[in-house]
Amino acid sequence: MAADINSIPAHLNLAKAYYEAGRRDDAIREWQKAAELAGYSPDFYRNSVMLYLKDDPITALDVLIPGLRHNSKREMWDVVMPVLDRATPLPEAEPVLQRLVDEYPDNPGPRAALARHYVINDQIERAKPIVDDLRQRFPDEAVTHFVSADYFQATGQIDQAIAELEAVVSDPRTLPPMRRAAQDRINQLKGTPNP
Repeated sequence: MAADINSIPAHLNLAKAYYEAGRRDDAIREWQKAAELAGYSPDFYRNSVMLYLKDDPITALDVLIPGLRHNSKREMWDVVMPVLDRATPLPEAEPVLQRLVDEYPDNPGPRAALARHYVINDQIERAKPIVDDLRQRFPDEAVTHFVSADYFQATGQIDQAIAELEAVVSDPRTLPPMRRAAQDRINQLKGTPNP
């Protein structure tokens, strides 16, 4: 028997009502039911979950992670990564970031986010083994260079941080937003005003 896609709005409305009432776990469950009925479509997450939860990236990730299990294609990761970036600095993000690392050990994105989380939250000693692992396992990835720059900057190794950021800028595979962020940081570290 086919799922009744007409019940998607009902699950979404219930999710929002639960969320507004402070019943986060019930809300997550309803969003996940709606996502299942929508076939775990990246567009569903973009239009029906991410817009609503744009100010709560941790809950958004809790809704997205089961969707990744069913649809781990590049387009789904394109939905997840901006949410991951917004969650990374938050002190309470560690459990959800660790869950993504555990579930996707061969994807450098979650691992880099966890390392950045530790750097941003002044837990440099916890970041170091993750950065070392990224540099060993994913040496050519832009996220590896970016988080290495975070680590080197936090430990006062400014020349090494700049070199890592220059690797991000010069890599033709780097997406434009990351390239701009890297160039902005290079300018900041060199004391050069941004254009």
